[in-house]
Amino acid sequence: MRILVVGKSRRAGTSKAGKDYDFTILMVEYDMRANDDNSGVQVDRINVSATMMPFALVEVGATYDLDFDRHGYLLGIEKL
Repeated sequence: MRILVVGKSRRAGTSKAGKDYDFTILMVEYDMRANDDNSGVQVDRINVSATMMPFALVEVGATYDLDFDRHGYLLGIEKL
């Protein structure tokens, strides 16, 4: 799925259970076509692990290709 990044936010720290976390929340736009007569843009937030792509490498205004599995989990991210 091709997306346009319109914003980003980073969450990092340690949970109450003592587990470390580090991920980026991407605010994105992508085309959503219901049928041949209608087209539009959908906006969503997608969590990306820092191991897939560090916060500093994500560029606002850039286009990326995301791969998801059949359950909707993010498998990979690549800049176009």
